[in-house]
Amino acid sequence: MKAFNIQNYYIGDISGSDKDASQFWFRYAQPFLLAGSHWLLRASLPVNIYPAPPTGGHKTGPGDLNLFTSWLIDTGDPVISFGFGPQVTTPTASDDVLGSDKWSAGLINVLFYASSPVFQY
Repeated sequence: MKAFNIQNYYIGDISGSDKDASQFWFRYAQPFLLAGSHWLLRASLPVNIYPAPPTGGHKTGPGDLNLFTSWLIDTGDPVISFGFGPQVTTPTASDDVLGSDKWSAGLINVLFYASSPVFQY
C-alpha cells in the first residue's frame, strides 16, 4: 500500500549548548513492480529548525532529501517483509546549517513485521 507519514522529532537539548531543535519529516512510500519482482520506494524530506551560530537564533527550512529503493524478498510469510537496496541522500537543504551539503549513498535493509493488528514494527 502507499503511505504518507508526517513525523516530528523534537531535540530538547543539543550537546554543548542550551539550544533545542526540531525535525519535521514528510515521508512517502510506495511499492512497485520491476521485471516481475517486488520493490519499495521511500522518499523522506525534513523541514529542520536548528540553532544558527553565531547569532543564537534558529534557521528553518528544508533539509537533505533521502531516497531509497528496496528489493522485497519473498519470505514465505505474508506478515514479514524483508529487503535491501540502494539509498541516496541529496544536498537539498536551503542553508548549510540545515543539511550536510554533501551527497551520500549506501545500502539499506528493510524489515517489517505485521502479525499484530495493533502494533507493527
